[in-house]
Amino acid sequence: MLRAAKSSKAMLSVGLIRRYYPNNIFIKQIIEKNTFGALKIINIEEGGVFSWPMASDSFLRKSDVGGGILLDIGIHVLDLLVWWLGHLDVLKYADDALDGGLECDCKIVIGKRIRTLQSYS
Repeated sequence: MLRAAKSSKAMLSVGLIRRYYPNNIFIKQIIEKNTFGALKIINIEEGGVFSWPMASDSFLRKSDVGGGILLDIGIHVLDLLVWWLGHLDVLKYADDALDGGLECDCKIVIGKRIRTLQSYS
């Protein structure tokens, strides 16, 4: 995609549109202004039971889609968290993918690792 955009002089953009939702802009302002004090934790849960009709099973094959729920919906949540808070580290991750398959559920704990310098004498 990068090569095609460069060679055709087209603009390439990532469609992480949730940054433009008024509620997400408002949350960013609240965090930046410390409206309610220092942020301690954010818990985000998203998703629901898959219930729409499928024309094929292609989006259930990792070779065709690359990833499951994390790539599909989770990336939007992660983008918002990085936009609101800056760089974050993955502290814990678990999903229900078996034998290299696609995850339908996942849990990520992210935060900022405390980095310390050790002195040796």
